[in-house]
Amino acid sequence: MIRRATSFLITLGCLLGLGLITPSISDAQMIITADQDEPVTDARKAEIIDSVAALVNRMYVFPDVAKRMETAVRKKLKAGGYKEFGNMMPFMQALHKDMRDICKDGHFGLMFDPNPKPAGQEASPEMEKAYLEEERRNNYGFKKLEILPGNVGYLNLLGFTPSDIGGATAVAAMNFLGNSDALIIDLRDNGGGDPSMIQLISSYFFKNSVHLNSFEERGKDTVQQFWTSLGVQGKKLIDAPIYLLTSNYTFSAAEEFSYNLKNLKRATIVGENTGGGAHPVNSYAFPSLKVSARVPYARAINPITGTNWEGVGVKPDIEVSRDKALAVAHLEALQSLEKSSTDDARKREYRWLADRIASENNPLQLAETELAGCAGKYGPRLITIENGRLYSQREGGPKFELIPMTRELFRFGGNSADYLRLRFQRDTSGSVTGVIAVFQDGREEPFPRQDAN
Repeated sequence: MIRRATSFLITLGCLLGLGLITPSISDAQMIITADQDEPVTDARKAEIIDSVAALVNRMYVFPDVAKRMETAVRKKLKAGGYKEFGNMMPFMQALHKDMRDICKDGHFGLMFDPNPKPAGQEASPEMEKAYLEEERRNNYGFKKLEILPGNVGYLNLLGFTPSDIGGATAVAAMNFLGNSDALIIDLRDNGGGDPSMIQLISSYFFKNSVHLNSFEERGKDTVQQFWTSLGVQGKKLIDAPIYLLTSNYTFSAAEEFSYNLKNLKRATIVGENTGGGAHPVNSYAFPSLKVSARVPYARAINPITGTNWEGVGVKPDIEVSRDKALAVAHLEALQSLEKSSTDDARKREYRWLADRIASENNPLQLAETELAGCAGKYGPRLITIENGRLYSQREGGPKFELIPMTRELFRFGGNSADYLRLRFQRDTSGSVTGVIAVFQDGREEPFPRQDAN
């Protein structure tokens, strides 16, 4: 929801004023090196606070909160609370923190800016060109496309670039994914962007036009609404289950996308609670003071909840750590597809794949003595134990590790094709008497043990 601003925060490689995926102000400050810092007088501190207070009172989305921010920093200034800061950078960091602590708004920020761009001044053609080139080299946020086992589509999306810039890439990506039976969209490293791209991507998930979100701007009587489009280029994924992966880094527009689809009951959120930034923001600058600011000026209003995710984030439906989110979502997708399928062969395929993922997520450890009891000759297959691991090898063929899924059932490790597993048979005493080759298509082929146990 960070819209393209008319002014720049600071000059960075990613051009934060135009860029849509922005670090927090506190992170951005660290980019300024010590030799760019400069001394600050008490008079200049007072002037900065006067200017910033006037700005937030005029623009911040909640006037009462703006007033509390002003009151807090003026009180601290009067009490000598900023006396210890002799340079601009630490003073601005302290001022930023004090005001952020009051508003608790992840989009709000202040910073020392050695070369601020005057507010209202349009970006130069050179800067606009640099921004567009950077977006192109980042593939407009579309990092990875893949079809996972079970025909589950996967999109790793790093940001929501405006649709007038990244729309063609988005359409190409959605067409690549258009034949998927389910879809996973990875937002774990997505810091935000533009609502127009949210509209475009979301339009592939609904048959009819759907109200996604609204923005209410301070001081205006009108509310800006965002709806999906009836028509898209390519197929829609109307019936495909959708899973969104989130982390505590997921922020702003990525949160809106998650919040919209969650409340429309169109997606399952898997991962961590998101960052909690729901307010559109504009950038401002005070060139003579060498100060830049980001000030939220509006609030999101979800048509279903009547509120938004500001300060609380989007709570996942399935809460897991970010590193496990993809595997968990893939498993959930396969289980959902198995449940909804009416084709027995397809059901077996989904169950086969789901069992493997479940095994990978929760690996089973068997004692070496248990594994040793499985070693032996079974038809053309020799099973051995080496360094506490079980291996299978057909005559003249490569050797593959056998990984336990249960005490009896083993899958093949390494780069082997996952169409075959081995299930060991035991007698009443627990001794292994044979092995059954279990195929994905449901066939089974037994091989009795040929050596003494």
